[in-house]
Formats: sequence, structure tokens, C-alpha cells
Amino acid sequence: MKKIKYIAFLLSICVVCSVEAKDLGVVGTVYQIKEQNILEFIKTKLLQMQASGEIDKKNKELITKVKQKVDRPAPVQGITRATETKVWDFDPTYTATKDIFTPYGVVVKKGDKVNPLDSMPFTKVLIFYDGTDADQVIWVKNKCAKLKSREKLILVNGAISDQSKIFNKPIYFDQAGRLTTKFNIKHVPAMVKQNNKLAKRVLEVSEIKIGGNK
Repeated sequence: MKKIKYIAFLLSICVVCSVEAKDLGVVGTVYQIKEQNILEFIKTKLLQMQASGEIDKKNKELITKVKQKVDRPAPVQGITRATETKVWDFDPTYTATKDIFTPYGVVVKKGDKVNPLDSMPFTKVLIFYDGTDADQVIWVKNKCAKLKSREKLILVNGAISDQSKIFNKPIYFDQAGRLTTKFNIKHVPAMVKQNNKLAKRVLEVSEIKIGGNK
């Protein structure tokens, strides 16, 4: 009986609350929520940066960084100065993974072993060196005098523009160590040239110890 009376009491409260509820209206000014368009925000920000000269400043900084990166790439990792002279042969022979065609037909069949030196001699001498090492730069100068423009200079570290001024010729950079990895070069200065003593079918790779080693 008490439970029934309690339920009835709750129902009566709900009825009273529903009857007495009133719309009190709106108090104060109500503004529509509006999210700023992201494109408009970017445009406004750019105009502000342009007016303050910040864009020109950022552009100049970016150009400077790009030029520095191009002129002085990251040093080739794992390459150190040679503390002893080593010489070994590199066989450029490769096995064709597919048929190689020309307008006249197949010139190399899949599975054939091909040595580029059989048809085209390697007349240049590749010289790898560290342009930040004064001893190596002097050594390369002496080598260039003897090779008489047959050399190609390849940096593993240093600024390309600086070396180009010193040698007055194009300077290359072993980006990401692709060439040193291919020839298994771990130390510099190093040279790669054709070995004419073995029927001209291999390249001779040498890491050279020079005076004044640190």
C-alpha cells in the first residue's frame, strides 16, 4: 500500500512540473556559430606575411638552404681516410635478366653474361676524395697533373663549388654513396681505372695511403 502511494506521489510531481513549465524566452544576444573557412584563413595569413615582408624573408632562407644542400650534400657515411694502400679488381660483368633489343633485333639474350669492357674501353680514371682534407686535395692536384684531364673527380665530402674553383673543372658528388658502395670503397683517396694487364676485362680499384695521415 505504501509502495502504491509513493508511485502516485511521484506521478503527481511529474504532472505539476509539466504544467508549471514556462518558456522564459531568450536572455541576451544570440550569435550564430560560424567556423572560419580554412582557405580564407590561409589567404588572410599570407596577406599579413606579405605585408610584413615575412614571405620574402622565408623565401630567401629557403633558397639559401637549397643552394647549400645542392652544393654540399651529406657526406658519404662510413668513408674514412686510408691508412694503408689496397688494390683489387672489379669485374663489371653482369647477367642479363631479360632480352635486350635494338631496332635491328635482340643483341643480348636473357641469361647472357655481358662485360661492357669488351665493346667499350674505360678511358677515364675516377678519383674519390674528401674535399675537406687538405692533404687529399693536394694529392688529387698532383694526380691530375699526371693524368692530363683523363680524371673525373668525385667527392665523398665537401663543397662542390669550392673544389670546382680549385680544379677549374666539373666536380661530381657520390650521392648516397652509390659508387663507393658499388666498388666496395671504404677509404679515400681512391681510384678506379681500367686494368690493362688482364685482357682489359676488369677495373682496378685502389685505396691509397698518402703522406701526413692523421
